[in-house]
Amino acid sequence: MISRIFIDTNVLVYAYDYTNEIKHNKAKTILFSKNNTNDDFYISTQILNEFYSVLARKQVLHSSITKYINEIIDNSNVVPILLENTMKALNIKEKYGFAWYDSVVLATSIQNSCYIIYSEDFQHNQIIDGVVKIINPFIN
Repeated sequence: MISRIFIDTNVLVYAYDYTNEIKHNKAKTILFSKNNTNDDFYISTQILNEFYSVLARKQVLHSSITKYINEIIDNSNVVPILLENTMKALNIKEKYGFAWYDSVVLATSIQNSCYIIYSEDFQHNQIIDGVVKIINPFIN
C-alpha cells in the first residue's frame, strides 16, 4: 500500500543545507528515495514558496534555488492551496492554536488525503483531527 506523505518546508531545507550532516543525509534519503519505497510525497505551492524564502535568507543563489525547486518538483506531487484549504485551516488554527501557515500545511495535507506529515515543527506522533499523524523524521 502506498503512503501519501506531506513534506514540510524544514525537511526540504535540510535536504539542501549541509550544516547539519545527519539531518541533511536523512532529508536527502527521504526526498530522493521515493522510487525505492511505497511512499508518495506531496508538497504544496506554499511549501515551495517558503523553501525559496528560507534559502534566499541563507544567501543561496537564485539559480541554485531554482535548480533545487525543479529537483523537488520532479520528486514529489505539488498541490495548490485552495479555498477549501484556507477554510479548513481556520478551523485547525482555532482548535489547536497552531500558527497560521502551520494550520494551512495541516489543512492542505488533510485535503489531499496525506495522513502523515514529515516535519520537525510539530509534536512528534501528534494526531490532528483524528486523521493526520505528525512524524519528525529526524528522531531516531
